[in-house]
Amino acid sequence: MTVRKGVDLDLNTYISLAPRTDETLYINGDPYEVFELDGVAAEARLFGAINSSAGRVWLHLDDLTPRKLRGAYHEIIHGLDDAFRLHLSHEQVRRLAAGLSVTLRDRRNHTERLGPLL
Repeated sequence: MTVRKGVDLDLNTYISLAPRTDETLYINGDPYEVFELDGVAAEARLFGAINSSAGRVWLHLDDLTPRKLRGAYHEIIHGLDDAFRLHLSHEQVRRLAAGLSVTLRDRRNHTERLGPLL
């Protein structure tokens, strides 16, 4: 995958420069080292990446806009897809992430009894 920022930069260039955090994200019980993407990656429309076999995920952690949150959900769904060998298409992952994002964003409209579900 190539992303555009002035000149074409390979995805691996962005993720290799991302600093590791002290955070661990667990997807289906499996630990993932978290690496933090920066604003340059966001400008290049890179909102996340995951390498399930290496147990690594790259996310935006600052200034979490709805788009950056959707990117995080997208990567988590990829991790679940890999764990359960669902073979989802990228479009299916994109749609699931969008639906989850809207559902969680709108949780403030749910009743108190539904709160624990979300």
